Amino acid sequence: MSRVASEKIIDSAKETLADAKARLAGTDSEALAAQVEQLRIDLARISDTLQGMGRAQGEAVAETVRSQAARLYDISGATLTAAADRASATATEAQELVRRQPAAAVGLAAGAGLLAGLFLARK
Repeated sequence: MSRVASEKIIDSAKETLADAKARLAGTDSEALAAQVEQLRIDLARISDTLQGMGRAQGEAVAETVRSQAARLYDISGATLTAAADRASATATEAQELVRRQPAAAVGLAAGAGLLAGLFLARK
């Protein structure tokens, strides 16, 4: 073989090698791009899952708060009713006591007024 023919074969081999490297590099970058895209899709799915979990937990907490508020409202209503009943009964007893012993009631009121006057006069 002649030197020129050998150089052409070497040049052709170099071009073929460079061409193959370029194709491999393109394939690698395409594969990498495909993997990055798959990762982006996976991260979006994970994000959606976490948002759903957070939403579900938030709804559960809100339901618990609503339930506790309703329970406290019921308890406070019952307590208020009981206090009103007790106050009404005490007022009725006080009215009966004043009817039965008016002089003692006047004396008690005068004593309470005197004590209130003494306490207020100190300040």
